[in-house]
Amino acid sequence: MTRFARLVAALLVAAGAQAQPPNIVVIYTDDQRYDEVAFMPNLVERVVEQGVSMERFYTVTPACCPARATLLRGQYAHSHGVLTSRGEFQGGWDEWRRRDLGASTVATWLHDAGYRTGFYGKYINGYPSEPDTAYVPPGWDDWLGGFQRFSRGAFYDWRANSNGRVVSWGQEPEDYRVDVEGEHLTRFIAQALDDGQPFFALYAPITPHAIGSEDGFAVPPTPAMRHLGTLSDLPGLRLPSYDEAVVSD
Repeated sequence: MTRFARLVAALLVAAGAQAQPPNIVVIYTDDQRYDEVAFMPNLVERVVEQGVSMERFYTVTPACCPARATLLRGQYAHSHGVLTSRGEFQGGWDEWRRRDLGASTVATWLHDAGYRTGFYGKYINGYPSEPDTAYVPPGWDDWLGGFQRFSRGAFYDWRANSNGRVVSWGQEPEDYRVDVEGEHLTRFIAQALDDGQPFFALYAPITPHAIGSEDGFAVPPTPAMRHLGTLSDLPGLRLPSYDEAVVSD
């Protein structure tokens, strides 16, 4: 057990001695700029205006898969060993599985402490490899692990492992990936609350990560049909350094 795991266990023991252990929901967006929060009115109203914000924050390894592994394992990248997002470069799902890192994560620690655990969205880059399409990592009581597919088919006509069963969705408005994952998350929370069991839910949508590139330009994520054109008049978020011609300084 890592030091982080021991810390989690100690905190849960302390919380349990005083009252009901806290429920935990983590929403882990993908490649999101910090200044995009201003365009998320629900988040601003329900979180920021309630007093939860960070004026300063730091990340040791600001890269997709190493950061995901750190979130799940509580270790620096040089300790868990997932150094990149691609299997051929000591990273991604291949490296995660080779090291059997899923055997001990925040999910297994909380599950063993009496929590109901649920995961929804993008797990580790490259999940699942073809022999592992029905694989559910240890520690998760409810699982909807979306197949990674950075293409125009990432949000409609997509597949996921739903508690060990491969399920497909189509191209209807109700098939939109973020909505489906969100519905699974809210059902999980509602059921845990009804049962009076403390819960840990991790939701990791692939938005707002680009879903590929065409002609050298990033292809933005596909919005839900009801949101098409909502921010079409928004000017691009461009820092003074964007596309700077002279970078000698």
